[in-house]
Amino acid sequence: MSLRVFRKAMTRSKGDKANAERFLRESVNLSYIEPKPGYREAAFARILERLSREEETISSGKIKAPVFPGILRRAVVVPVAVLILLIVFTSGAYAFSYSSTPDSAFYPMKRFFEKANLYLTGGLEAKAYYQLGLLGKRLRELEGMVTRGCSRGGSRWQHAYQESSEWLYEHLPSLGEAQQEEIYVYLESVLGEHLERMEMIKGSCTPELLPYVNQVQEINRSTVTRLRQRHMRKGSEEEHREGVDNENESGGDSQGGGGTAPDAKGGGGKSHGNGDGQGTRP
Repeated sequence: MSLRVFRKAMTRSKGDKANAERFLRESVNLSYIEPKPGYREAAFARILERLSREEETISSGKIKAPVFPGILRRAVVVPVAVLILLIVFTSGAYAFSYSSTPDSAFYPMKRFFEKANLYLTGGLEAKAYYQLGLLGKRLRELEGMVTRGCSRGGSRWQHAYQESSEWLYEHLPSLGEAQQEEIYVYLESVLGEHLERMEMIKGSCTPELLPYVNQVQEINRSTVTRLRQRHMRKGSEEEHREGVDNENESGGDSQGGGGTAPDAKGGGGKSHGNGDGQGTRP
């Protein structure tokens, strides 16, 4: 009990002996059990004596003052404060970068959050649709830059657009056949629409931005051509496969349902001569 009271006195007094003595008197007077006469004074005197001895021991350097409560407090408060600051900073950065365009200083931060969302998205099919959504976002960024007459950020925009397009063309073969076909058809329609919209806004592009738009258009045309050739090849393979299946089915029917034609010799009768060169059938 005296050691606990001593530590409280040391903490509360902060080196002020008068405050320590006042705190000790209050601690003794706050007892829930009424002590015997003279007990309170004797207890107070013993605590003061103990406090004096330990103060002398600490000042002589034989033992160190208790620092565990301060260390524990810092070990809890500092990480919590850092976590709160990190959450506030991340939320603010995401809000500032959400609507930024490639000509903005916040655009790299926006790309960082997009890659983090892609990483956290579960399933390859869901990631593919997320990349398709990013392609639409890239086109809206370009339209915003053209509307404002921006001359910077073309290289960033082209890199971000091609990154999503190349990711799709690289990872879609890993999906199932039905999922592949669905996303390939959707990708072809998206890129075709982007080609038309880019062609419409090219006349308003600044000279610094126009080369990057032309390069993306060329890549999109090449990708759309490859997708259409793929669809034609898949259609030809399906038609050939259906034709082979039909031939096999018709061949099986002719062999199973048909018989051999009757023999003409066996089915007809013989004619007998009657002297006139005519024959009569028996």
